[in-house]
Amino acid sequence: MTNIDQRTYSKYDLNKDNKVDALDIGVMLLYCGFNKDSDGWGTLVKVNDSKGKGVTASMCDVNGDGMIDMLDLLDLFIHYTK
Repeated sequence: MTNIDQRTYSKYDLNKDNKVDALDIGVMLLYCGFNKDSDGWGTLVKVNDSKGKGVTASMCDVNGDGMIDMLDLLDLFIHYTK
């Protein structure tokens, strides 16, 4: 029997630890300045996440405009959990 993890995470919870916090901001800052034409846009960067996977620049584009900038960071701050 296989357990399938079907948890749903907020798109703002970049490291999938069920919190939107400083760790997610740190991940987003790694990609600040990237856009959809940047090398590495879809490349997975390993982070200490609860899923053991990683984060791509495209995952940090939380507002979906094709670039990682202050608007994404502001959106993440708005969804910051305590």
